[in-house]
Amino acid sequence: GFYKDYEVNIYSLATKLGYKKNELTEYFNQSEYTNFRTWLSDIRFNDTVRMMKANPEYSIDAISTECGFSSHTWIYRIFKQKTGMSPSQWRKQFASI
Repeated sequence: GFYKDYEVNIYSLATKLGYKKNELTEYFNQSEYTNFRTWLSDIRFNDTVRMMKANPEYSIDAISTECGFSSHTWIYRIFKQKTGMSPSQWRKQFASI
């Protein structure tokens, strides 16, 4: 659940796991084929989608906060980037399926 902390960063994660920042950076680059920031955004996005499906009565702002986004602006950017839609548009489309 560390990803739900909007203040988490690669330094704090590395410390928590007992690694140096550059070791963790290398891991993401070589094993995950991405960087920490993208990896974290993907986890948060996937959790947001899961929560939106499971809890249609929750507001998007409440869900984005619960999933670790520091502001609702970030979740809107991520949704636009990944789906081409805003979270509200995605939710309407999902609800109609």
